[in-house]
Amino acid sequence: MTKYDFTYDIYISYASKDNSPDANGKGWVDYFQKFLEILLFQILGEKPVFLQIAGNEKPTSELLQKCGIMVTVLSPEYVYNEDC
Repeated sequence: MTKYDFTYDIYISYASKDNSPDANGKGWVDYFQKFLEILLFQILGEKPVFLQIAGNEKPTSELLQKCGIMVTVLSPEYVYNEDC
C-alpha cells in the first residue's frame, strides 16, 4: 500500500451554524470528527490528522492540495452560504 504525503489526512468543511457549541463547548462537527478519529485509529492503527474549516473561511487551492480526503457536512446552511 502506498502512503501519500499529505499534511492533513481529512479536511472537514461545514457551515459555522452547523457546529454550534453545546454545554460542553463542542458542536456536532467536533463530535463527528472525534468519532471518525477513533474509528480510523481502530482500523488503521494510527491517528489521522484533521483540518476543520468552517464554511465562512475559504481554503486556498494550495491548502486543499495538502488534504487527502474532503468531507463536506451538507446542510441547508452550507448549501445556501455563498462562501461555502
